[in-house]
Amino acid sequence: MFHCMGILFYFLYHYIGISLFGDAGAKSLLNQIRKRAGLAENSNATKAELKNERRCELALEFLPSRHFDLVRWGDAKTVYANPLHGVKTILLNGAFDRVEEIECWPARTFNPNVHHVFPIPSVQIAKSNGILKQNQGY
Repeated sequence: MFHCMGILFYFLYHYIGISLFGDAGAKSLLNQIRKRAGLAENSNATKAELKNERRCELALEFLPSRHFDLVRWGDAKTVYANPLHGVKTILLNGAFDRVEEIECWPARTFNPNVHHVFPIPSVQIAKSNGILKQNQGY
């Protein structure tokens, strides 16, 4: 978990640098991440490239970070409007034959007025004696 948190820090720092200043210094942090992954340096890093790097680096971390990133960046509505694609491995006589692109998840509707928050657990609402109210849409 420590390793993952270090990577998250680098991404956050780099994102802030590019977002606020277009800072070349923040690009060195991205290159540290790329170097750790065995990739060539990227001296022309942009916000779009940073978003893609973060998606690739954290793809198998099993954290809900992708959803939170999309919401934070304002990209969720656009991304969720498209189906999610993946690949299916085809075996022939028990051995690898090929991969086929498949639709893993249909297009979804993301309403930023509702889906930027999660539902509050009903147990917590009950414990609050009427202070907490359920988030709109849940």
